[in-house]
Amino acid sequence: MNWNTQVKIKVRFADVDMMGHLNNAKYVTYLEEGRVAYFQQFPELDFTV
Repeated sequence: MNWNTQVKIKVRFADVDMMGHLNNAKYVTYLEEGRVAYFQQFPELDFTV
């Protein structure tokens, strides 16, 4: 089973400041989006308690 994955995330206008720098808090948001997309690839994995 291949555990690698890639997720393309579109940078939104509100994610950057006037200088075009990405807001530090958005990195965590992007990681969260990647985590959700990763686990959606493997529906056979059940993490319910």
